[in-house]
Amino acid sequence: MDARKLGKLKNDLTSFLDEVAGTLGNPRRRRWCESYLRGVLLDGHRKSVEPMAARLKVIEQGDHDYEQALQQFLNQSPWDEQDILDGLQRWVARQFGSDGVLIIDDTGFPKQGQHSVGVARQYTGTLGKIASCQVAVTLQFSTAAEVVGLEAQLYLPSVWTEDADRLTKAGVPDTVEYQPKWQMALTMLRRAHTNGFRGIVLADSLFGTVTEFREQLAQDGRSYCVGIDSTLKVIAADTDLGPLPERSRTGRPPTRRPRPHGRDRA
Repeated sequence: MDARKLGKLKNDLTSFLDEVAGTLGNPRRRRWCESYLRGVLLDGHRKSVEPMAARLKVIEQGDHDYEQALQQFLNQSPWDEQDILDGLQRWVARQFGSDGVLIIDDTGFPKQGQHSVGVARQYTGTLGKIASCQVAVTLQFSTAAEVVGLEAQLYLPSVWTEDADRLTKAGVPDTVEYQPKWQMALTMLRRAHTNGFRGIVLADSLFGTVTEFREQLAQDGRSYCVGIDSTLKVIAADTDLGPLPERSRTGRPPTRRPRPHGRDRA
């Protein structure tokens, strides 16, 4: 977006931040929040702080140290990103309604080097292969006419979470532990539910093949349609699994899954 178009949206942008972010507890913090968002929206390939600060200084013609102010807003100001995310989701619900489809996915970002948080050689569906990349678990909300992003969280592979020195050097809080993608997805869905979203859940086989993921969705009262791997066995809910085989004199007693009741166990 060029500076002229962004200027025309100034009042709309301010109203949006009033609803989503409020005051952030400090007028200066709110001022640099708006500048940061303007920097993200402005044309320019690089969206890191330094090039955004340079572009903002030109269009706003201010005498501030834009780079320092934006760095402070992002790295030192004590605002809660979870509050902002909740505000954004509630805003989306007011604008587009909360009845639709919730889509869980993972997205890869090709990345070289070893220092960017979460970068590793891992599979990404974006490239369709194992590559050096970062991966984010994403949640999108779809209506008949729109698709809106609700949340994205960076996935940390175990090669990161098992290396305390690497986490410290990258500035990752020491409270962060390994979490599989399907657990991240459940947390996102439950947060969206709290903010009013009740839609059917869609996910590909990366998530759908995980039995505990499906069971947790069912326990949460979610309707879902997920992909599964071809190796996963599916049985009808009313299938009679037959009696247990007789116990032998040695070894562990035979077991089988109890007969399922009321829902597909796939």
